[in-house]
Amino acid sequence: MNYGVNVFDRIKNFITEKTKNPKLIITLLLLTIVLGFLLFSNYGLYTRLKLEDQKEELNKQIIIEQITQDSLKHEINKLKNDNNEIERVAREKYGMVKPGEKVYLIEQKKEK
Repeated sequence: MNYGVNVFDRIKNFITEKTKNPKLIITLLLLTIVLGFLLFSNYGLYTRLKLEDQKEELNKQIIIEQITQDSLKHEINKLKNDNNEIERVAREKYGMVKPGEKVYLIEQKKEK
């Protein structure tokens, strides 16, 4: 504790020697410290702005995920209830054909 008191006494003596109005300098110093705390502490303005930006980004991501979820629910519903959709997926994804149908495979030429 004695060390801290010596530091403050030394600062006070320096300010007193260098200025004609030490109370003004001390007030400005304290104001600077308080302002720095209000701006840059864990609860400061800078942190708040950063958290608001992060919240906005997360809300956008939530909206995108909700749209994806709705799309997937719609697709599940179609696959459960629509025979044409089931047939389309069976043909495209699994290469299935109806009895008596012929499948023609078309080879594409590779471009050089």
